[in-house]
Amino acid sequence: MTTLAYGCVAAGGRTFADPKVIGRKPPGASKVFNNYRLIYPVTLNDDEIAALIESFKEASVLVKNAGFDAVKIHAGHGCLLSQFLSPYTNRRNDRWGGSAEKRCCLPASVVEAVRAAVGEDFPILVKMNVSDGISGGLEIEGAPLKRLRHLRRPEQQPLSPAAVLLRRLHSCL
Repeated sequence: MTTLAYGCVAAGGRTFADPKVIGRKPPGASKVFNNYRLIYPVTLNDDEIAALIESFKEASVLVKNAGFDAVKIHAGHGCLLSQFLSPYTNRRNDRWGGSAEKRCCLPASVVEAVRAAVGEDFPILVKMNVSDGISGGLEIEGAPLKRLRHLRRPEQQPLSPAAVLLRRLHSCL
């Protein structure tokens, strides 16, 4: 049996950004009530998004240099990248939101930056929702898997769907 050790990276190094812990409201795609976090987040601007992409890149290099076998980017369960994918939490009208394709831009940019930083041979896994379970949120028919398929490499399975209904999921890949 082989054991795979991977380091998981999430925005800001936190999977759950509790305002009491971080000392401020957590960042978000839009100032829309986040049902996962039960708070109105602060909307990120373009400079903050660029810094966020850089943070994912730096964290992934740390994971690789620490000797892990892979890096896993957390884009599910209402975390920041998940908020950008969801039509419920992403109400932006810029290059980071609006259409389903634009809502995929930040997660795709993160994966591309991480790939450039860790190299072609280091596995990258991405955990993402295929359904938010929230009215007006991401549903399996509009799931980002089809839109992010170009990031998939034949020798790897970088997309780790976080949902039920796996029979229907195979048609998306």
